[in-house]
Amino acid sequence: MEIHVVDRGENYALVTLNGSLDIAGVQKIEMDFLNEVNGKRNLVLDLSKVTFIASLGMRMILGGAKKMVHNQCKLVLLHPQPLVENALEVAGLKSIIEIVDDLDTALALVK
Repeated sequence: MEIHVVDRGENYALVTLNGSLDIAGVQKIEMDFLNEVNGKRNLVLDLSKVTFIASLGMRMILGGAKKMVHNQCKLVLLHPQPLVENALEVAGLKSIIEIVDDLDTALALVK
């Protein structure tokens, strides 16, 4: 699992995850993800390159979203692959965190 952050200024950042959000993947990127969550700015989390998400990965994302709400910020999930989107929907995250399919919509939500 890899994490790549594109700083878009004080208002938001684009965070791209690449790989599998299983136990090993979460352990590898969780601290970097939490650093971005605690940055007190909005985040677009690009999941288009995430091939698998386990419950631990969902917990990390949900925990980040809750922390961001506490910090008066917003997390938007961008273009998850069908398998990942289905897992997020079954787990109920789709009703808590906005999921969009294009970058322009995501950016409009976080600006």
